[in-house]
Amino acid sequence: MKNKLILIDAGPGATDLITLRAIERLQKAKVILYDALVNEKYWILPHKTP
Repeated sequence: MKNKLILIDAGPGATDLITLRAIERLQKAKVILYDALVNEKYWILPHKTP
């Protein structure tokens, strides 16, 4: 099994903009680390198990 580290960055623009790829990666992640700058609405994205 191959482990991956994927970084998802956000710019200073609108907080409601996130790429579809970023959402897919978040949904498939086994572990998500984030800091205090993350918009709270992304904490509740539905999780898809592989």
